[in-house]
Amino acid sequence: MKPIVPKAISISIFKLVLPLFVLLFIQVAVNAQTYTVEEQNCFNMVQNKVAWNKAGSNVWVDTNVRALCKGTTNPATTISCFQNVVNQFDDYGRGIKECSALVSNSQSTNLGGNWDGYYPANIKTAYVWRISQTGSSLAFTDVGAGTNTRFSGTMQGNVITDSNNVTGTLSAAGNQIIWSNGVVWKKQVPRVRPTAAFLMDATGTNSASNEFYMIVASDPQYPRMYKDGTQEEDANQPTRSKEVNET
Repeated sequence: MKPIVPKAISISIFKLVLPLFVLLFIQVAVNAQTYTVEEQNCFNMVQNKVAWNKAGSNVWVDTNVRALCKGTTNPATTISCFQNVVNQFDDYGRGIKECSALVSNSQSTNLGGNWDGYYPANIKTAYVWRISQTGSSLAFTDVGAGTNTRFSGTMQGNVITDSNNVTGTLSAAGNQIIWSNGVVWKKQVPRVRPTAAFLMDATGTNSASNEFYMIVASDPQYPRMYKDGTQEEDANQPTRSKEVNET
């Protein structure tokens, strides 16, 4: 029987214990990571409380909660944004991507312009909402249905909260707002104005003295008004240029 060598026992014990020390070090390093008060509040409000799918599962992988809550300054708004996305698309990954303050910045998102309102099932309404934006502050005005309704709102990341406590989620493309009441706003594409063009006159001459203003049939400004009080009635014919009143 060979004698047991103390040195060999020490090496064996070291090899056995080393992985445990490594795991312990990693866990301590993870636990040592600091979070802001709002990030931690967000984590506590989500884990085991907020469903990450339509089936109602609320036990999260911790790293997913941290990703959602990273950088938030308003946990309630972040969570509301996430719930809106899950209710609409049943996609927690999309919710984290669109609602995380880390990847969304309302200061650089320009919502200014006109937005058409749609009821569920993509039914267009008479409402057209004009959004005016100053930083994260928003002002909404109905310019389509004739009600002249006005209200305000704020934006954090991709989440909009209006003064009626209705929340909306801005799409990743920035051209749709999905509201918690089921209404969807779609941003209008700005119309391109027709440009002046030189056209040949009856003799085939093309010169500055024979300048025409090209009228296109799709131009929404018919009949075009001129500053001398006349207007162009024929939408299909070019008209000799005059000083156009574009206002």
